[in-house]
Amino acid sequence: LCDQGGGVPYKVQDKLFQYMYSTAPRPQYTGHDSPLVGYMDIDRFAHDNGPASLMAGYGYGLPLSRLYARYFQGDLVVSSMEGYGTDVYLYLKVNSSEANECLPIYNTTTSRMYEAEKVVSDWSSSTTWNQSIRTYCTAVKSKQPMITDKSIISIQ
Repeated sequence: LCDQGGGVPYKVQDKLFQYMYSTAPRPQYTGHDSPLVGYMDIDRFAHDNGPASLMAGYGYGLPLSRLYARYFQGDLVVSSMEGYGTDVYLYLKVNSSEANECLPIYNTTTSRMYEAEKVVSDWSSSTTWNQSIRTYCTAVKSKQPMITDKSIISIQ
C-alpha cells in the first residue's frame, strides 16, 4: 500500500506500533453509553457522508495488523518519507503448507509442560523453618540457650 499524503514525521515513526498512539482527533461523545455504538458505518460514504466512525482514532489499527501478520509468520513494515508519502508492506506466506498458525502442541511428550509442578517447600513456607523461628524468637525473649537439630545457638 503506497500513498503520497505527506508521510509520517520522523520524530513519531517509532510510535506507530504503540497501542493507543494516534494522531486522529478523538471521537466526539454522541450521548450513547457505549463507544461501540455507530461502529458499523460501512455504507456511510455510499449514502450520506455522515460523521466519522466512533471506532476510528484509538491507535489499535497498525499494532493489531502487525500482530496478526506475525501470528501467521509474516510481518507488517511501514516505510515513510516525511513530506512525501508512506509505503506499507504486508508480508504473508504464499504456500498454504508454510502458512501455519503458531498453535501450542499438546501430546503425551509435552503434557508435563502444561501440568502444575509440585511445590517444593523452602524457607518461606517450610513448617520446620517456621517452628524453628518461633522457638528462636521465644528463646530470644527469654534469653535462654536454644538447641536446634544440628547446631547450638547461645543467646547472651
